[in-house]
Amino acid sequence: MRPPFDTYTLPKLFLKTVERIPDRPALGWKHGSTWESMPYRELAQKVSQRVQVLQKLDLKVGDRVALLSENRPEWAFMDLAMQCLGLINVPLYFTLSTAQIKVLVEHSGAAVILVSGGELLHKVLSVLGELPGVKKVLHFDALLDPPLGKPVTHLDVLLKDTPAKDLSFLEEVSRSVKPDMCASIVYTSGTTGNPKGVMLSHQNFCSNVDACIEALPLNEQDRVLSFLPLSHVFERTCGYYVILAIGGAIYYAETMEKVADNMGEVHPTAVISVPRLYEKMHAAILEKVEAAGRRPLFDWALAKGKALLDSPAPSPWLKFQYKIAEKLVFSKLKKRTGGKLRFFVSGGAALQKHLGEFFKYAGLDIIEGYGLTESAPVICCNRFGKIKFGSIGLPLFNLEVDIKADGELCVKGPSVMLGYYQNLAATHEVLGADGWLHTGDLAKMDQDGYLWITGRKKQILVLSNGKNISPEPIEAAVASSRFFEQVLLLGDDRNYVVVVAVAAENYLRTRAKEIGVNGSALHDYLSNVTIQNLLLKEVHDICKDFARFEQPKRLLLRSRLFAIEEGTLTPSLKVIRGKVLTLLKSDIEQLYKGDKDVLVADS
Repeated sequence: MRPPFDTYTLPKLFLKTVERIPDRPALGWKHGSTWESMPYRELAQKVSQRVQVLQKLDLKVGDRVALLSENRPEWAFMDLAMQCLGLINVPLYFTLSTAQIKVLVEHSGAAVILVSGGELLHKVLSVLGELPGVKKVLHFDALLDPPLGKPVTHLDVLLKDTPAKDLSFLEEVSRSVKPDMCASIVYTSGTTGNPKGVMLSHQNFCSNVDACIEALPLNEQDRVLSFLPLSHVFERTCGYYVILAIGGAIYYAETMEKVADNMGEVHPTAVISVPRLYEKMHAAILEKVEAAGRRPLFDWALAKGKALLDSPAPSPWLKFQYKIAEKLVFSKLKKRTGGKLRFFVSGGAALQKHLGEFFKYAGLDIIEGYGLTESAPVICCNRFGKIKFGSIGLPLFNLEVDIKADGELCVKGPSVMLGYYQNLAATHEVLGADGWLHTGDLAKMDQDGYLWITGRKKQILVLSNGKNISPEPIEAAVASSRFFEQVLLLGDDRNYVVVVAVAAENYLRTRAKEIGVNGSALHDYLSNVTIQNLLLKEVHDICKDFARFEQPKRLLLRSRLFAIEEGTLTPSLKVIRGKVLTLLKSDIEQLYKGDKDVLVADS
């Protein structure tokens, strides 16, 4: 029987697994050219040493500790040690700028910063003098620089002569931690304003773990590849706490660029990611198929996959054809994922319906879900074997959902946050006195209880004629084209909408060559009238089934990706509409006021 995680704390969740399966692998990482792993027993020992290190820093229950690091074993060691002591983990994205790190450390009131090293450490050191509340900085990696003085210390210095202790030690030090205590302050990405610190309790996390285990077919035989930032609550709950609770194994990818290679080495049984990974995989697969001249065979195989799944009673001949398709085509795709993958999980943004169908026909399920940082995070998800592509699935068993008169999706239950740290006004704005969390998303529910997101309440575009447009479905449709990497719909207070799109360079170059257009830099291609007409036609064709007032009339092309460094992309890779409007203001004005239907942005 599944343990009742609703009443657990994070230390209890972890220690129960160590007690149950001490010798099963818990964490894995690549050392040189080989993969190493660590059993749960040793993980607990590592945590016990970090607990003693933190005790030396004179921290008390409720103190905030900032954790700035890439995904790696030390992230888990330090997080679990903090949870055992009732400290509040403030995880920071390792892609943050120096200024952003300063703001979040200052706002959270963190007394200690734990940082991996290298460039991240230098970012911290550059603003340390402006953070008088920080009493200590501990770093994990060796330095090429001269030894640092107080308050900066290498973790190994404090770990020296610190003995590993048994489970009874961790059980004793974590005894005072209660389910309703704050476990973490997780800062939202901030697409519409300054980041807010979401206070999540032990019960918030554990109840969401409980519901995710009920919804997803995971067990202690599973291994996942961890590459989404652990500072993102989706990865933290689903790819970390859930896996620790079931007794599975977490393997850390070397880098985002090596995820594909690492899949082939680690042989994960489940992969948890945002839709961008699946978009890239889809594009890469089609590119290789076309380059090898195997597109007709591939399309035939997909057609057989679709026919098999769509048929309530497939014929023996169809089953035979699918076996041929699997042997000739799909087996190669599965081999690239490691050969043992049972399913993908997608969250953090909307998954395009055609992507879900593509991988399903090839024999690889993508289970799409939905949630918010404020709900720790999962609210609903599809179920294995019962997927409705395009929907966000069924609500988790321990949550209530309600769709208000204006279409807004609201949720209530044990995973809903305590509130925003030091921001009572924002808390009251989204969290009613009755406990209902207002998601800000518009939704509908079908006759089977599946939920479908229809738009974003605060991102509705209002045209000058009063027409309201939800941009997400249109952006998602255009982004499904292989010609575009990133897409944004604009039109507030205008008489029609336009699309801002970043071109997908590799595919565009291939298509340009096919139609006899040559160039060197991407900007050269985008400035070519033939290419511009091709891309505009692509947008028009994709959007022809939307209402007339929703169809984009013009196109602004950009050769550079929106990026975190320029402030147009959040750490969770969402485009910040307001920043784009500011950055491309003159280009947008020229597009609306000029006589050209396609322009290339200067910036």
